[in-house]
Amino acid sequence: MEKTKSKAQKVAEESLKKTMQEGKEPSVENLMFALNQANDRIKQMHAQMEQMYEAHRDLQLRLATNEFQHRLDFLWKVLFTEGTDQIFGKEFYKKCAEEFKEMMFPPFPVEQEEDKK
Repeated sequence: MEKTKSKAQKVAEESLKKTMQEGKEPSVENLMFALNQANDRIKQMHAQMEQMYEAHRDLQLRLATNEFQHRLDFLWKVLFTEGTDQIFGKEFYKKCAEEFKEMMFPPFPVEQEEDKK
């Protein structure tokens, strides 16, 4: 079937080129064949684009998760390694503690509570 399509496609392309060079109108059959091939190609490209979109979304999610884990690990080490408040300073230590708390216990949106009432 593939060989038939490729042979038919070659014949149709040659016929279209020939008629375009001669300045004549191409046959309806050749135009329909070209249109069907274009539609098939569009569908293939659309499916490929959907796959790429899903892969991109998956990659973004994995990246965000990975960054979250690395940041949480860093904050854990800063907070629970002895003497880090002296090394980095108390201000930095406090900021890390606040960030750790926010990451572990994110605040609930106020809008949801208002919508329930």
